Amino acid sequence: MAQVGALVVDSVGAGAVVVAFGWLSLQALGVKATLQGVIDATHADLAGVLPALLCLPAGVMVWHLLAVVLGATVGQRLVGLRLVGGQGAPAGAPRLVLRAVVAGLGAFMLFAGPAFALFLDAKRRGPGDIVAGTVAVKRRP
Repeated sequence: MAQVGALVVDSVGAGAVVVAFGWLSLQALGVKATLQGVIDATHADLAGVLPALLCLPAGVMVWHLLAVVLGATVGQRLVGLRLVGGQGAPAGAPRLVLRAVVAGLGAFMLFAGPAFALFLDAKRRGPGDIVAGTVAVKRRP
């Protein structure tokens, strides 16, 4: 159940980062930051708004890169979890960076990663955890 709480916190946090990145990107491109403005700009010049469209995976990666510093995502820390490697040792920076990159790429699949983690993997690990060989466990007091 703790992982569901972490997922909610991380989804809201990553969403906020994505919205901030997207808004700043649209402002820099001179595109009106509304759904209709993005649709119009996309129809006029897809390559011109591509940087704004890349904000989704970039924002998710940035959020997950916080785990390199914290040892877990913000949501996982709040619910008392930490990320460990295969032998139970703390997951090192290379594993956590790989996990963040896979999470960012998974954002292109409409957040299929969290759904995979909650419903398809027995250990409730997402694709980033599987590729990086990490698992969330309870923190010791």
